[in-house]
This record gives sequence, structure tokens and C-alpha cells, in this order.
Amino acid sequence: MTDQTFASPATTRAELIPLIKLAVPLMVGLAAALLIGVVDTAMISPLGTIPLAAAGVTTAVLIILISALWGVITALSVQISQAEGARDPAKVALALRSGLLLCLLGGGGAALLMIALYPLLGPLGQPGEVLAILLPYWVSMAARYTTLLETRGEKDSN
Repeated sequence: MTDQTFASPATTRAELIPLIKLAVPLMVGLAAALLIGVVDTAMISPLGTIPLAAAGVTTAVLIILISALWGVITALSVQISQAEGARDPAKVALALRSGLLLCLLGGGGAALLMIALYPLLGPLGQPGEVLAILLPYWVSMAARYTTLLETRGEKDSN
């Protein structure tokens, strides 16, 4: 059996506080991105059940896409931090440009995927009343996706 050495509580506390300071802004950013659906639901609910159903199906797809791409976009923070730590402005600039391109391509790809999924909603069981009003909201949320990811990339660069 190996001898495991545990850090003292003082050392653990000293490491935990900076870790929390780093983690909280990331958690708030992710929560804010996912709260888009909550705000939309609150604002659309007075319009009735059919508009609410349209917003609900859109939000469900958006959450899946945001969650899938969030880790890819997070790589931008790592690259920029490593280049900044190495005090290499050229690598910082390259990582920033590459990351913003990644955000643009990822967001655009997700938007195109979302638009490509729209014709499948009927065969998957969405009611005709919902589909009748869904397309403008669906496309606007898909288009908003590109700017959401690019904004995330810009925040990571700071």
C-alpha cells in the first residue's frame, strides 16, 4: 500500500479560496446562458399554452446544443491563459483569433443544425398548432446562437 500524504487544512483552505474565485464566474456564465429559456418562458407564458409549448421545445434543443459546445469553447480560456502565462503576446493573439473563429463556426454550425432539425419536429410528435407558430421563434433563436458563442469567446479573451 502506498503512503498517502494529505495536505493540512490550512493548505487546503488556501487552495480552495482561489479555486472558488475562479469557478464562480464560470458557473454564473453557464447559468446565465441556460437561463435564457427561463426568461423566455416567463415572458411568453401569458400568451397561452401553444406559444409556451413552442418556446419549451426550442429551449430544450438550445440547452442540448449549448451544453454540447460549452466544453469546446472552454478550450479557448485554457489556450489564452497558457499563452498569457508564457508572456507570449503573439500566441495570445493567435489563440484569440482562433478561438473567435471557433466560436463563430461552432455557433453557426449549431444554428444550421437547429434549422436542419426543424422539419423533424412534426414526425417526432409536435402538434400542428405548435408548428404553425414555431418557425419564426425557432429561426431567431438559432440565429441568436452564433452571437451567444462569439460573446462567450470574447469574455474568455479578457
